[in-house]
Amino acid sequence: MAAADEVVMTAYAKVNLTLEVLRKRPDGYHEIRSVMQRISLADTLTIASSDALSLTCSDARLEGPDNLVWRAALLLRKECGVGRGATLRLEKRIPVAAGLGGGSADCAAALEGLNGLWALGLQRERLRLLGAQLGSDVPFFLLESPCGLAEGRGEALFPLAPLPERWLVLAKVEEGISAGAVYAAFPRHLWTDGSRTIAWLREARVGWGVPAPFNALEPVAAQLVPAVTQARQALIAAGAGVPVMSGSGSTYFALCDTEAEATAARARLDSMRWGGRSWVARFVTL
Repeated sequence: MAAADEVVMTAYAKVNLTLEVLRKRPDGYHEIRSVMQRISLADTLTIASSDALSLTCSDARLEGPDNLVWRAALLLRKECGVGRGATLRLEKRIPVAAGLGGGSADCAAALEGLNGLWALGLQRERLRLLGAQLGSDVPFFLLESPCGLAEGRGEALFPLAPLPERWLVLAKVEEGISAGAVYAAFPRHLWTDGSRTIAWLREARVGWGVPAPFNALEPVAAQLVPAVTQARQALIAAGAGVPVMSGSGSTYFALCDTEAEATAARARLDSMRWGGRSWVARFVTL
């Protein structure tokens, strides 16, 4: 809280530590089971009181009516019957179409920030229900825990105990991937029953560690946009461990035990001039 008439929200990205596709639902969405973890790579949303509603973004291409921050503000005004305005300023650091949930995180930050600024008094559960109308990942970013198990199309959430601290090296080629295209191409024979995620959670609980991540969407995404695997190959060449794709891509990440290990791996990655972008981040523990 910067002042009584302004709030500054941090919108953290996420990675999927597990992701299984269980089936296709009658509504066209796919049923998933996934362990999701917020990470320190983040956008900043500044919301100030104003007579009118406006949105500016550090990436001007994202300032249109499809921006989830804008849609969140309109939905709140409609649902709560308020006509108040706000100046919304979004500083983007999370890449777009990257599988890191940047748009959904921004949307959740807008819902939470405007709820406070406009003194609407909505509880978290109500905000999550509203968020689910705007995107499947939005409710996760309104969860009290930074780590959670997501089921359904992503809106059915169960908070999980914090995982041990881990650092990440993330890498992404310029190409993005449409989540809708990946799910549409996901073949029936790759559907699972979700038991692999349950086994992952059991191993994490018993071993007090972070088991190896996995993502059932990865081979399908790589088939649709083969160029994305350059990030995986670059991380391996940099000695960053075993990379895994987050969400529907196109970002790959590798887990590291320490900041020094992650920073060194990123330095090796960047020295290779492989053509993509990279970041170092850590698990968020709220």
